[in-house]
Amino acid sequence: MRAILTLCPTYYNWPDKEEQKKLSKKVKNKTGFPNVVGITDETLFPLAFEPETKDAPDYKGRKHTYTLTVMIICDYDQKIRYYHSGYPGSAHDNRVYRNMDLY
Repeated sequence: MRAILTLCPTYYNWPDKEEQKKLSKKVKNKTGFPNVVGITDETLFPLAFEPETKDAPDYKGRKHTYTLTVMIICDYDQKIRYYHSGYPGSAHDNRVYRNMDLY
């Protein structure tokens, strides 16, 4: 995580207005969907062991392993533009989305 955070200013950022227009144009030309800057999906990151917290059972996801739920937004060029993490594997997509700054 520290390595990712040190690269943020260069490689991880939300596009400015000009770049949003370019990305939106690419998506519209390819798919027909207007005004799309990024595509969102939730993914589960497996944990090596059971968390040492009293809410450890919440980290068991739908695949019955301990996981961390992360929402990631990528642009048309497959560059990660935003992520939101820290939720147990049992957390629903909508719960994570509603707690994002972009919501």
